[in-house]
Amino acid sequence: MAVPYEVVEPAFIAFVVALVLLILAAPRLAGMGGFFRGPRLRIVTGTALIVVVGGALGLSALGAPLDPGGRPLQFGHAFGGNDPRLLAMRGSPSLTGMLQEYDYAYAPGAEVRISFLVLNASKAPLTVSSIDADTGANVSSIQFRLPPILNSDLPAAYPNEYPNESADAWASRPFHSFDIAAGDEVGLVASVTLGECPGASPVPTLAPSASPLPESDPRLSGGFGVLSVISVRYVQLGIARSETLALPFTMNAVTNQTNTYGCPPA
Repeated sequence: MAVPYEVVEPAFIAFVVALVLLILAAPRLAGMGGFFRGPRLRIVTGTALIVVVGGALGLSALGAPLDPGGRPLQFGHAFGGNDPRLLAMRGSPSLTGMLQEYDYAYAPGAEVRISFLVLNASKAPLTVSSIDADTGANVSSIQFRLPPILNSDLPAAYPNEYPNESADAWASRPFHSFDIAAGDEVGLVASVTLGECPGASPVPTLAPSASPLPESDPRLSGGFGVLSVISVRYVQLGIARSETLALPFTMNAVTNQTNTYGCPPA
């Protein structure tokens, strides 16, 4: 059974503080006699402090998620360029490098998908137990899907997306917990169902063989973001922890409403 990080961190801090206070109070407690007489209390508490702190450092070195700023989960490649509703894709500078942007034609109830890789950059294996995302006001649902056999390849977002595609290549399975070995990555798919936007009409898609639109194309005006951040719950060396992670891409719904970001009013 995993111990929540939300319990481990305050318990560790409280225990260390209590040991330090005992060491500082040892001279006053010595007058009580018995166990407190002489340097015994300082020796015992000092030893306990060394064991606790050393143990925490050792677990961190092995890959336990004890560092408050530690981020074992990172992202590899992502691709959503084969979606039938894709209008454009482009890169833009961000604090972490180039952020890939995917623009999809809006329609109420339409589904858009993107494949991406999750990387375990730590020294210990971990188990991803859940992935969630905020649906927002104009998104009906967001689901995450996995291929039948997990691997480090980008899975197909749709069946028969690639020529001679095997049955195991596309993400046909609903999400379930999965393991990622240290230094390894696993491919999955985000599936977003767009919600109602009363002030926008369905936007035409491109022809199947058409190239994506250039960034300056007026047909890309207006729209709203549908996915850019996820929350991941994972277990590593018996410690359960949650992280909110910015994806290396954004998914946007295009409404063709000039100078209007978000869902236009009805």
